[in-house]
This record gives sequence, structure tokens and C-alpha cells, in this order.
Amino acid sequence: MLTIKTEDLSAVQLQDYLQYAIAPRPICFASTIDAEG
Repeated sequence: MLTIKTEDLSAVQLQDYLQYAIAPRPICFASTIDAEG
């Protein structure tokens, strides 16, 4: 497990970690196929 001491980070670094941890990620890839494949 990764442990991060937030008191050692700059505001920019902390914001980057939070954005990557919380940011929405795609959960599936959807496509369609017609009758001809």
C-alpha cells in the first residue's frame, strides 16, 4: 500500500494525487455490430 505524507507535498502535488485518485474513469467499452458483422 502506498502511504503519502501530505505535509511533505506542495499544494500542486497534492492536487495531482487527488485528481488521479478521484477522477472518473471509463468502466466499459461499448460497440455495435450490424447483421453483416
